[in-house]
Formats: sequence, structure tokens, C-alpha cells
Amino acid sequence: MILSDITVEIRDRNLNRVGQIRPEDLNLQASIRHNNVGTWTLTLSSDHALAQLLCDPGAGIIVKGPEDVLFSGPTVGPSFKASKDDPNGTLVIEGVTDDIVLGDTLAWPEPGNTDPDNQTVTEDTRSGKAETVIHQFVYNNCGPGAPVARRRGGLVMGADGGRGPDVVKSARFHVLGTF
Repeated sequence: MILSDITVEIRDRNLNRVGQIRPEDLNLQASIRHNNVGTWTLTLSSDHALAQLLCDPGAGIIVKGPEDVLFSGPTVGPSFKASKDDPNGTLVIEGVTDDIVLGDTLAWPEPGNTDPDNQTVTEDTRSGKAETVIHQFVYNNCGPGAPVARRRGGLVMGADGGRGPDVVKSARFHVLGTF
């Protein structure tokens, strides 16, 4: 893949796309981990039109390749660097991939019960096609089926294609992304 194959868009806290970084302004490094939380660093001139938007809480990026989204994720924090050769400085914006949602979520024994001390079952056991089971755990622990306090804003459940082997999985406060 070459640089011209990549598009980097900026998103706001509501996941709205608010701009695009032109290839000639692009200085992006990413460490993407399959089925785990990756990291990214974007360096921009501090006077770039979109630099301040990336510093807003909840902002992030969407990185697209020639056919689909490669990864996306929120900003973790910006830092400013200046020198006598570059008095206006640059912003170094660090972030993580959206996999952080599952990396920060527990699979509750009783997903609809928000009280960890009063779970009425020892574990949440689900069976079916692997993809369907994964969808069920996500839907009930941080998706639209979760109690309001545990729902992740902006999480959109994709279509369940019912793929994979038949599985039986049981969860009791496992980290959902690892589980």
C-alpha cells in the first residue's frame, strides 16, 4: 500500500467526520494489533486547520485504505513541540484504536444487573455460532442491550452473519476484548 492509498479523516466526539488531512500534511505512525488495542501517533503543524479539532476531548481519526476502513480510534492526548527552527511548533497527537471499547468492558455474569455484589447467576453462558455469541456478549454488555450506564456511545452493532464454528462460552467479569 502506498501513501496515496490512505485517507485520514478527523472525527469529533460524536463520531461525525469533520475534515481530512491531505497526504502532503500526513505524518502518521500506527501499531495495529489484530483483535487487540492498537496505537497511533499523528504529527501535524500546530497551525494546521484541523490540529485543534484533534485536541478536543473525544475527537479521533478514521484511516481508510483503497477498499475499506483500516482502523479508527480516539485521541488519548496531544503534546506540543517547538524549537528555534520551528517556532510555531508541531502537535504530536497520540491515540488508540476503537478496540479500546472492548478492552475497557467487562462481560458480566448477569449483564442486565448493574450491581456487581448481587449477581443472581455465577456466569453468563451462551452458545451458537462464534460470531453470534460474540455479538450477544457485546450487545448485552456495552451495546444497545446493556444497562444505560454501561452502554458505549457511538457503538454500532454490525450485521451478524452467523459465521464460525459452534461454541459455548461462559463469562464472569472477563475483559470482553480478551474474552
